[in-house]
Amino acid sequence: MNNNQILNAEVNMVKRLFFGMVKNQIATACCIMFSMLANGIFVGKFLGAQDMAAYGLISPIYLFMSTISTTFAVGSSTYCSMLLGKGNIQKAKEVFTTNAVALTFLSVILTFAVIFFADELCVFFGATNENSNLKENLIAYIYGFAPAFFAMAASLALISFLYIEGAKKRILISVVASTFVNIIGDFLNVLVFHGGLFGIAVATSLSYYVSFIILALYYRQKTILFFTRENFSFKPLYEIVTLGFSNAISRFSVLGRTFAINSLLATNFSQIALVAFSVRTNLDSFLGAFVIGISSTILTLGAVYVGEEDKKSLHILYKLVMKYGLMLVVGLSVTVFLFAEPIVSMYLPNSPEAVAETVRALRFYIVSLPLYLIGLVYVSLCRVLKKKFFSTAICALEDFGFIVFFAYVLGYNIGLDGVWISFFFGEIATLIFIFINIYKNCGHFPKTIDDLIMLPNDFDESPKERLRLTIKNMDEVIKASAEVHNFLLAQKVSKRNAYIMALSVEEMTGNIIRWSFESENKNTISIYLVFKNDEWILRIRDDCKPFNPKKWAEIAAPAVEDNFKNMGIRLVMFAAKNIEYINVLRINNLIIKVPQN
Repeated sequence: MNNNQILNAEVNMVKRLFFGMVKNQIATACCIMFSMLANGIFVGKFLGAQDMAAYGLISPIYLFMSTISTTFAVGSSTYCSMLLGKGNIQKAKEVFTTNAVALTFLSVILTFAVIFFADELCVFFGATNENSNLKENLIAYIYGFAPAFFAMAASLALISFLYIEGAKKRILISVVASTFVNIIGDFLNVLVFHGGLFGIAVATSLSYYVSFIILALYYRQKTILFFTRENFSFKPLYEIVTLGFSNAISRFSVLGRTFAINSLLATNFSQIALVAFSVRTNLDSFLGAFVIGISSTILTLGAVYVGEEDKKSLHILYKLVMKYGLMLVVGLSVTVFLFAEPIVSMYLPNSPEAVAETVRALRFYIVSLPLYLIGLVYVSLCRVLKKKFFSTAICALEDFGFIVFFAYVLGYNIGLDGVWISFFFGEIATLIFIFINIYKNCGHFPKTIDDLIMLPNDFDESPKERLRLTIKNMDEVIKASAEVHNFLLAQKVSKRNAYIMALSVEEMTGNIIRWSFESENKNTISIYLVFKNDEWILRIRDDCKPFNPKKWAEIAAPAVEDNFKNMGIRLVMFAAKNIEYINVLRINNLIIKVPQN
């Protein structure tokens, strides 16, 4: 294949991964957020404006717990993806175990703390003075929701890990079942039990436990990552927390922003403003799911590519997210802007004044959604590239600093519309901040994708040349093997090792095509050969059915009556310094390492 054909094959593989992940990430995020959306609709439609205002004030409780949960989920899954990209399976298992123990302990402690300090929390969140009538409802919600902390934390963590396992169907089943339980619970609450906000919270709690049970049952089968006592320690906790720290800052910033704007509205505007912000925030949890689903592909796929130091795949992924992600979010924004009134009316059918104000709040907000996607893409990029300070700064400024600044300045000067439009101005300020840092990082106006994604200068660098090939049928197997052999001889590699690497390509890719290929139009084998740390690393990646050539070789190679049977596989197994097979995101990755000489 020529360079253009190789590039097109790589693009198609990443594109299939990207669209498959985006579809499932969005579906999963939407189902999760749809539960919150349904809760908001039931509260507004059946319980009334007072309960809707209380529900808005209590939202920081949900934001706080989801912050803790997603910080661990993002940090540990990103760390595991990087380790698996490097072929370090054992270390990834240790990270999985550390995350499980720490998150269980923390969620149980927080459950008891929130219940014990329920009165103080209600006052802190604004149930004082003219809003003191909301306190009883707030306490009822806390008592119903706090028991869900463990299931919520465990579910969000397992969803992140099962994406690595490629168990997209299991994830979707769990969130659909959870959403179904939540909605049925809400119906029963308002029509049969009349449990108010307490009943809404209990329905949500039950839905999280249903999700957790379905996800946990996946681990009855063999998985890449699982709980292990071997070499257990809390050492990986530092890396988990630092990788997830920007996510924690983002979530706490949203929590702080919600509290700050609630305070601004409660002290300077009518209760209708609180209702409008509560409904808009509830809708934001659903609409933001699209943005989070798209940007999460950078976090999961990007972490694997960074672990492999695969610059080309990172370039392709960035282009796909920026092109198709923005197209989707812009389309969503236009749709919501046009149909804002009927959407809001689902919450407040008997409050025309509140509907009118909420429609204004929603339309001012929705125009900022495409800009929010760009900001989140850069947060995810910085996380996987371990630019921790920059990712944290973006989160703090985008989710709190800029928006709260504009909300207070414009709110006091031009009124309520100033609060609503603050989100748009906050996103503009965030993009300016990102551009300034890109400019500082590369030292000139950004001209290339390397400039835009701020890759380190030594990323994917090798003192020797590297080789990329793609294979789509058996005819190309022999050609690829010969090309690898000639390439390595040109790099002054010993004849023996050049032969071993060429033989690895021939034997392994041949078996993949024989046992795993569906068709050359649908499947591609990608070969990447690079020199790193005094050894040659051969990575064979394919998007076929799960097939482990290493396991097949271990079965086929040893003790046979015919000493020449499976000789090629036996030579590869004997000569290679290390062979690892990992199926990440339903993509087969075989990594073979051979010393320079």
